[in-house]
Amino acid sequence: MEWKNKGISLYFQVKEYFKEKILSGEWPADYQLTAEPELAESLNVSRATVRQAINELANEGYIERKRGIGTFVTNNYYEGNFIKMCFPSEVGKRHKMISITHENIDDSMMRHFGLPEGTDMYTILRLRYLQGIAKPAMLEKSYVPVEYFPELEKYELDGDTKLYDVLSAEYGVKFTNFTTELQAKLLTEEESKMLDYPTGLPIIMTTRICYSSDGKANVLTRSLFHPKRCKLVIKDSI
Repeated sequence: MEWKNKGISLYFQVKEYFKEKILSGEWPADYQLTAEPELAESLNVSRATVRQAINELANEGYIERKRGIGTFVTNNYYEGNFIKMCFPSEVGKRHKMISITHENIDDSMMRHFGLPEGTDMYTILRLRYLQGIAKPAMLEKSYVPVEYFPELEKYELDGDTKLYDVLSAEYGVKFTNFTTELQAKLLTEEESKMLDYPTGLPIIMTTRICYSSDGKANVLTRSLFHPKRCKLVIKDSI
């Protein structure tokens, strides 16, 4: 095989070549890669180049090395019902907190809460990671009324902590029902950088409003789903 892009590192070209095979489905989940010496020979590159490409793909979560067995393609997306209020723990529950701020949100969103314009709201921005995927699969922005949950910023909302668990345990809220809206959205430049997905391409956004037993809307969360790391499935009976 010939590599013609002289201005680009050879290992990077090999890495992108492997990644394309994974993302196209030519190398499906659980596919075992050929041993490094054979790969190097077939691609006409050094074994060190192949090893560096594989190391980076492993760090990014595309492949996994199993000691004494070999190197395998991981499951690069989670297939599930993302319309549900909460995802099971085995899906993965790790979050990375980006920010928690106070904001006055616009009227179109305030109508969900039934609160007057200018009400102080927490805006919580977090990345969500799914099991076995090294890069973020979702970008979540949650809006919570400050008057319902004062001093929320003092609680740990990073790592494996679920926002709903904190609100239930620390404030005694019992969530009983929710509504979810789906729509397509174009990413902003900032969202694109956080999700590592190009601007100008539509992705799925859900808006979930969660209600407590007294009928109040307590949380509104807008989630952006990385299309190569999440597959939305909706199942119902006839």
